[in-house]
Amino acid sequence: MERNDSNYDKLNRLVRLKRDALDEARLAKLYGDGITFGEAQRLVKELEVAKGFGSDIRQKIIWLVEEFGEFAHAYKHNDKAKMIEELIDMEFFILSILNIIGANPDVEFLRKLEKNWKRTPVNKNGEFHFDRR
Repeated sequence: MERNDSNYDKLNRLVRLKRDALDEARLAKLYGDGITFGEAQRLVKELEVAKGFGSDIRQKIIWLVEEFGEFAHAYKHNDKAKMIEELIDMEFFILSILNIIGANPDVEFLRKLEKNWKRTPVNKNGEFHFDRR
């Protein structure tokens, strides 16, 4: 029997949606409505200790950049699931680096958000950036 790819693709999408919904329900039971950056930072630290990862900041910066390259590759191929995975990998490394330098990500995020609200967007050749303040 010949397979109808569009029906096969639809079925696979439904299976993924169901699996994702179950994952979200399981995570909601564990973490409620979510976790703070600080809680995520603690969980990343626990994972690193349990798995025996080192705390060499130079190596973590290199891995962060590698993850960004993997994100760019996923974007190029319009692979949303892979894009999300690579963004979260980058978040793991960012939280790890913040831990190494002794920064509280919740406080620093709010500090930077407040600073950005005070900045002025500048249009440079059709691309918006913040001023250099």
